[in-house]
Formats: sequence, structure tokens, C-alpha cells
Amino acid sequence: MPATNCDIDHTLPYATHNPTRGGLTVPSNLACLCRYHHNLKTRGYWTVQQHDYGEVVFTTPTGHTHTTTPPTPDEWNTHLADRDYQVWLNQLVRDHQPPPAAVAVATPTTTTPPDDPNEPPPF
Repeated sequence: MPATNCDIDHTLPYATHNPTRGGLTVPSNLACLCRYHHNLKTRGYWTVQQHDYGEVVFTTPTGHTHTTTPPTPDEWNTHLADRDYQVWLNQLVRDHQPPPAAVAVATPTTTTPPDDPNEPPPF
């Protein structure tokens, strides 16, 4: 599943009331999980361990483990060369261009109202 469709999850839960206790928001403690797997982990049905090199190990209540690893550089380069990926990326870039600079933006004009003797000073 593409990361754009995932939740970003803290592998070690973020300690809301005392962040020094762990669960920091750093790459080695974040994982992109689909909503279903995120809920399994958050509700305690599955446990998750994350290693510094990107490997994530999920353990089910029955003790089965499922391991995910990031792609190797060769796998990533193959993915980048994939034509469907390039078409998708080009579409994404094209659809998210800023508006043309020729669009005029109205600059509001301000006028200073006359002093009201009943108003308090501005400080």
C-alpha cells in the first residue's frame, strides 16, 4: 500500500504527558501502517518491533511473526524505472503546480480612521 494511504504510527507509543519517557517522533520510531494494521497494533492485538535499519517485525497473538524490510537500492532503482510509476509521478507533479504568476492579487488598501477621543490609547 502506498505510504500516502497510510497512517504514520509511533512504534513505541508517544508519551503525551512525558515525552522524555520514549515514543519520540523520529524516523526510527515511525512506520507507515494501513488503518487496519494500525488499529491491530494500537489496540494491543499485535506487537511491533522496529529495528534501526528499517525492518519492522509484527507479532500476532498466536506468536506468528511477519517481517517487512525496506527495498534494497537495486529494488528501489528498478521501481523508479517502472513506467507506471513515472507516469504517476509526472501526473502528481503536474497536478500540484502553483498557479501562474500572471494571476493578479488584489492588495487591500487601508485608511486610517479619524481619532476617536473616547477610545483608549493604543498601548
